Amino acid sequence: GINLISTKLQVVSEQNRDIISGLHRLEDALRTPETVRAEEWLNRGLVSLSKGMLENAEKSFLESERILHEAFFPKYYLAKLYLFGIDEDENLIEIDRAIKYWRESVKVAKGEASISKDFRRYLVESQFNYGIAQYVKGNSLYLNNDVSYEKSYLAALASFQESIDMFTQFGLAKGRIIEMYEAHYHRAKINSLIGNKEDAISSLLVCFDYSNEYLNRAISDSDFETIPDLVSDFQSRIKSKKQIHYRSWK
Repeated sequence: GINLISTKLQVVSEQNRDIISGLHRLEDALRTPETVRAEEWLNRGLVSLSKGMLENAEKSFLESERILHEAFFPKYYLAKLYLFGIDEDENLIEIDRAIKYWRESVKVAKGEASISKDFRRYLVESQFNYGIAQYVKGNSLYLNNDVSYEKSYLAALASFQESIDMFTQFGLAKGRIIEMYEAHYHRAKINSLIGNKEDAISSLLVCFDYSNEYLNRAISDSDFETIPDLVSDFQSRIKSKKQIHYRSWK
């Protein structure tokens, strides 16, 4: 069947909570009762999340987001909660809500990233996961014979490309290189699903330049079965590239 989720939510550690507090801490003179209450609810949500109490975490994040609507982290953790949960047995997966909160996370993170470089990685992650959410939505629509699935696929395709562009723009590729190639791989998957064979192969070749493992993944990935001979043509291109590379060094 079609793969629905490519990554898992990692339970938040004490270290991550310290990072969040540091990024979101305001000067005492600028703090308001609203920001303090919003941070308190956010921290409650993170504690609940670390204990696997997903409904309590959701309530706390929603309350934090209600108090300080323009804050990034309540949206970010709600988006993760609604897209990934913790695992297959413990989740609150709601794709439409995930799309909403990843979209809002991207919007807020763009503003924050223009002020603080620390937010750039959150912006790229949010942009990538917005693509994942749209991809999952497209799969669901496709399986239910809803012709609007292509709209979600195209939104995912654009989001993955934007995240790839951000990796380059922000110079994040070196530290988060696997994520960048995952964006390329997901572009290949969606191009296959909507019938763009050449674009799919081009993205797969980019991935293969990084790791041979992407060939093994493509062979067993049902998203590439929608176009006959796509994987075999991909393998032929690899052989051709290797021959060209070999001749150039003779």
